[in-house]
Amino acid sequence: MASSYTIRPGDTLSALAARFNTTVAALVRANNIANPDLIYAGRKLTIPDGFTPSPGTPPTDITGGPPSAGSENGVPFYRQGDARWGGRILGDDSSIASAGCAMTATAMAISKISGKPINPGELDAYLDRHGGYDRDNLYWGVAAASRGLSASKATWSLSTIDSNLSAGKPVVIGVDYKNGVGTDHWITITNKETVNGRVRYAAHDPATGTKIYLYPHDGRLEVENNPVRDYKSCGQLVVFS
Repeated sequence: MASSYTIRPGDTLSALAARFNTTVAALVRANNIANPDLIYAGRKLTIPDGFTPSPGTPPTDITGGPPSAGSENGVPFYRQGDARWGGRILGDDSSIASAGCAMTATAMAISKISGKPINPGELDAYLDRHGGYDRDNLYWGVAAASRGLSASKATWSLSTIDSNLSAGKPVVIGVDYKNGVGTDHWITITNKETVNGRVRYAAHDPATGTKIYLYPHDGRLEVENNPVRDYKSCGQLVVFS
């Protein structure tokens, strides 16, 4: 089902096409727009389903990259910008591709814990039907209920993460992804392991749909030697039962 967006002052079709991982031509066709350079604030646009990544989009960009594929130890790899669901609108007006990291990370965690996979598009549809958003913010408990689970924000501690992982339950944590001002992204911690005498935590990252590793440092977790940005936990932890 196609989504909709209400045009705001300053919006352009080219900027909206980039935001929703589609093209100006697709927006023009879906909305019968006579002049692509002339759109009006307040008009509702239909955002077509079936998005394809824009040519040349770097694979590390939230809205680019290949389709999500596969799983590891029962935890699927879901990328929030996947063409199958990236253009769906969250509770207010942001797309899954641009702001759906928490929901996508949750989908990965509860798929494993419940043994009943649910992808971000399916979870978004459930949240839409059950009042699962406050604007674009996720109600964790409503999301967990889609698979008969409960969710709670826990006090940050590595021991809490460890106990959940030992029980086969991934957890979701907030990270400083690129802004340096606190939590701006959410990822799914899937397991803890020791390699060459060093402890590390594996995580599935909704931004890329791939696995990353974080290392303990002063009670937090961080990605080491990241050439692009700081990448570290911010003390926010969500657990499921």
